[in-house]
Amino acid sequence: MRINNEIGSLYPRPGGEKSLFFNKIKEYDKYDSEKEHPINYLDIDCYKHVNNSVYLKWAINSLDFNFLENNRMEEVDILYKKEVLLGDTVTVKSKLIDKNMNQMIYNSNGDILTKIESKWAPRGD
Repeated sequence: MRINNEIGSLYPRPGGEKSLFFNKIKEYDKYDSEKEHPINYLDIDCYKHVNNSVYLKWAINSLDFNFLENNRMEEVDILYKKEVLLGDTVTVKSKLIDKNMNQMIYNSNGDILTKIESKWAPRGD
């Protein structure tokens, strides 16, 4: 269900802008990496759909360990487009553009399930 302008204007975004509406997340032709994840029993909720938090877990687990060791996520926008069920396999494609990580999650049919864009900053000492 989409959030209407009246409700969206009540919630501030980072930097003070009031809106729950996210920027459009672009899909690219080429990505830097891709990783497959099977759908496991602990990924699903009581309706036998993958829990929303699992999509972010897949996205983070698809990134290079050295990148994660040296950077921290500051913001994330997630657009859930389609559900995925137990028994399927998903592919996470990742592309780093400056300090932004663009990721797409596809099901085994090639349908986009989720679009994710996150901002990262170097970790301090």
